[in-house]
Amino acid sequence: MLGRFRSAHGSEPTIDAPRRVPYWGDKTLETAGRQADAHDWRSLETFLRGLSPHHVRDAALLGLVHQINGRPKWIDKWVAERPQDYLALTFRGAHSIHWAWEARGHGRAANTSRSAFDEFFARLAMAREDLLSAARLAPADETAPWVHQLTMARGLQYDKAAQRGIFDELRAREPWHPIGFSSMVQCLAPKWSGDWDSMMELAKSTRQAPEGSSVHVALLEAHREGEIQQGPAYWTTPGIREDVLSAAELSIDSPLYLTTIRSVRDHNWFLYAYGRLGEASAFERELQQVRGRLTAPFTLFGDPVLTYRSLRVGANWSR
Repeated sequence: MLGRFRSAHGSEPTIDAPRRVPYWGDKTLETAGRQADAHDWRSLETFLRGLSPHHVRDAALLGLVHQINGRPKWIDKWVAERPQDYLALTFRGAHSIHWAWEARGHGRAANTSRSAFDEFFARLAMAREDLLSAARLAPADETAPWVHQLTMARGLQYDKAAQRGIFDELRAREPWHPIGFSSMVQCLAPKWSGDWDSMMELAKSTRQAPEGSSVHVALLEAHREGEIQQGPAYWTTPGIREDVLSAAELSIDSPLYLTTIRSVRDHNWFLYAYGRLGEASAFERELQQVRGRLTAPFTLFGDPVLTYRSLRVGANWSR
């Protein structure tokens, strides 16, 4: 929920001139984003319905709503013209979550005003209404309403049993949904009143997921939570290097890995992890994949470019 970003540069980012990119660095999604900019919800609807499998469409929808600040009237118009359409309701519900974080901001709770929290919860309540309606209207195998409910539930402070219930509904439809696992890692993270052991148990369960899936990135995301707690020295903990290399073998390094809308993001996560681990050769390989197009986890830092460059210097020193 990082909001709209439009580069002031006319050229593409490069290894030596990196920058944060919208739409996870995916050109197809960027084109769809221009349809949203033009308020052309019908073309956007056609684009989303044409995507499969479900987790790819879910990723596209999420990437789009993250770039739409405020509440444009065309989103409400889409729902008004398709009141019984789960996709329209899911889109508005997912956007309401982004809009809620826009009201709250991303600072610590202690530094957030009461009025900002009130607006945050009001917009999340709007998201809940739309997503619950979408879940009732969607086909039995549809994942979209459930994956966005996970983020909504975390913001509305559902208890862990309720969050698990949503996750179980999602897994009944798609057992290894990449965004679902990423979201559940956050639900179980200590910073969201979860516990370390449960989070890591979930993240390490992805070892059982099919080879070639992006869901294996969830293990790196869980280890990033360890860094948040302990600092960069966390990456020297025994076993983490093996976790990262195994996750790479099962995902980005596998001949079964399929490029999707979130692939640049996948490579960003491995670039970051290799940098923290001092894996110079692997870091260099991922530099060629990322080509300066920065997404999470770099965009989780105040200065993504500085973080990228610092890791690059460190990787060069480790040669």
